[in-house]
Amino acid sequence: MKWSSRTPQDPEPKRRRSLSDLDATPVVVAFALMVLAGAVVGVALIVPRLVDSIDTETFRSPAATVAPAAVAASPTPAATANPTPTPGLPAVNGKPLSLSDLQRAWGSKGLDVRAGGGAGGFGGFAVTPADVQLSGGGGSMEVAVLVYPDAQAIKADWSLSAGAAPSPVGGRTVPAGGSIWWNQNVIVVTRSGSGSVVSSAREAFLGL
Repeated sequence: MKWSSRTPQDPEPKRRRSLSDLDATPVVVAFALMVLAGAVVGVALIVPRLVDSIDTETFRSPAATVAPAAVAASPTPAATANPTPTPGLPAVNGKPLSLSDLQRAWGSKGLDVRAGGGAGGFGGFAVTPADVQLSGGGGSMEVAVLVYPDAQAIKADWSLSAGAAPSPVGGRTVPAGGSIWWNQNVIVVTRSGSGSVVSSAREAFLGL
């Protein structure tokens, strides 16, 4: 048997691999996963605080407005016993007679009739008298007409007797010097007058 003088080659020694020779893919993937995980955790921590902050600022209830203290109402003055009525709009309507009925009756006698506001000089009556001016036949007169709701209401202010001139009850005052006429629920107090207009006006009134 012949021996060969050739020495068999030693197996090639394993070459030491450097870090640069390693496959970089798993490292890159791992690093990317770590960065992604960190980002997720960061978002999870920041978003709730951001939402809470937005909710707090956006939906914060406005401070309650303090209502001003109520102003104490001034006490109502005590009512005066039996006050004297302040003259206001004159009474013109009643039953069975109204001021319009008197105006028609006086007009039928050829008198010019002008009704004004409330007549002054009266006190304590339940109704405000109307100031009326009459003219015609060369004369003129001024009267105050008190119209009551009905023939019963007139008795609260006047003493009435057939054949006698009406007179105001206690606490009522009328201008001095005038004559007083009465017909059902109406009183006429003459203030001034001259000529035939006075007799014509009286006749027309009492004839209603």
